[in-house]
Amino acid sequence: MYLELCVALIISLIFFSFLNYKNKCFLGNNGSLLVAFIISYLSVKSVNVFSVFKADEIFLLMFIPGMDLLRLAVLRILNHRHPFSPDRNHIHHILLKKFTLSQTLIILILLIILPNIVSLLFGFTIYLILISFITYTVIIFRFR
Repeated sequence: MYLELCVALIISLIFFSFLNYKNKCFLGNNGSLLVAFIISYLSVKSVNVFSVFKADEIFLLMFIPGMDLLRLAVLRILNHRHPFSPDRNHIHHILLKKFTLSQTLIILILLIILPNIVSLLFGFTIYLILISFITYTVIIFRFR
């Protein structure tokens, strides 16, 4: 059941990515929120039922997006704005000021995926969380 859902999700995302690239179809907010919910549900289910991943590996995978969300919410509240108001302060916007779209994508993929691969191979997750936090902080302050 879960394998079929994962395969269907991957095929759908590839399909929508192709159509989005051709400017034919756009997933939108509701679609991206639904995909995020399904991925989150499957991640938690993989820890609780299947024991595919450890909880700290999933935490490490979601650490950079979570830090970005937390940082932006705090900054917006300190600036007397609604925490969900739009702006261009996300990490990808900051990187796009200095790098091309392809370079930004590669940097973000490496920033999120590389610590997870090292964690799967060697298992010292807490150090990788600290390294990811330091790297995220350096990117925010260096390229701001």
